[in-house]
Amino acid sequence: MTNETQGGAAVQLSVSIVVFHSEIDELLDNLDSLSAAVKALSGDTLVEILDNSIDMPYSADLARALTSREPHWHFTLRYREMDDNLGYGRANNIAIAETNASYHLILNPDVHLRPDSLVLAVNHLEENSDCVLVTPRILHQGEKTHVAKRFPNVLTLALRAFRGRWQPAMFRKRLDTYTCAHLGETLSEVDIAGGCFMLVRSGEIKQVGGFDEDFFMYFEDFDLSLRLRELGRIDFLPSVVIQHEGGGVGGKDWRHQWYFARSAVTFFNRHGWQLI
Repeated sequence: MTNETQGGAAVQLSVSIVVFHSEIDELLDNLDSLSAAVKALSGDTLVEILDNSIDMPYSADLARALTSREPHWHFTLRYREMDDNLGYGRANNIAIAETNASYHLILNPDVHLRPDSLVLAVNHLEENSDCVLVTPRILHQGEKTHVAKRFPNVLTLALRAFRGRWQPAMFRKRLDTYTCAHLGETLSEVDIAGGCFMLVRSGEIKQVGGFDEDFFMYFEDFDLSLRLRELGRIDFLPSVVIQHEGGGVGGKDWRHQWYFARSAVTFFNRHGWQLI
């Protein structure tokens, strides 16, 4: 692992992956798939792992695992232990601020990429100057879905947050509209992209200031999407397929519920309240 960018070579893509006690084997699978995907790109790729865990034994195990696997990957790896748990957006912003790559990918550690995912996404940005962000189709437990969203309202978010406990059929149409369930196999412009895979031009994400660090967890991707949309389109590109097994906030503990509610208030204060 290195603390320097690749000497002299053009870095086409940088990738930031924020971890917090993430499963190490799952992260290694993520990086294996990322390596296969960057192999098809021209130029070099720098991948940054930003570790928010603040756990010396865990971080030591992770660093050893990364060092042992790194020689097999088609990218340069930089691993950083944070001095504090900075939150998702603030940690990503460290990598975003320093990148000199043409494109930057924000990626979750539990994502598995198909080998053609990055070349398809990068080519789309190269061929469509009015697109500022590419969001993919997702395979989740064998089913095709996506992370694109409509602008939220309070009722819909409440239904989503607690859907693990209560799933009223009468609200299914509302939820399907919010999650863009109508999206099919064609390119579509969307309002908001989820944060598990966000491919952008580095200059444009720097232009909007990266993630808003007032969001510690949740809604930072919504806020970033809306600010990027002031520069151009967010495109759902169904040919870009990833696997993501992450879940929503509904099945998580009270701390996550609290972070979700607090960030929702911050989001609506910034972008306008819609109750229903």
